[in-house]
Amino acid sequence: MEELAVSLDVCSYVFVALTDNLQNSFASSFFRSIIVFIASIFAAIALFASLVVAIELSAKLLTVLA
Repeated sequence: MEELAVSLDVCSYVFVALTDNLQNSFASSFFRSIIVFIASIFAAIALFASLVVAIELSAKLLTVLA
């Protein structure tokens, strides 16, 4: 009977350790995904700005050549 109690204690410690690990993993994964999302927003803004510049330069070039 004592072996069962020891086994249950060990299982509960392992469960607590894995639960803490899972919570920490979720938090760090969520934090990383927020960082990637913000970085993608900045990349999209930069691409849009370069597209606007390219369109304006093309329009000026077409105006000069016309």
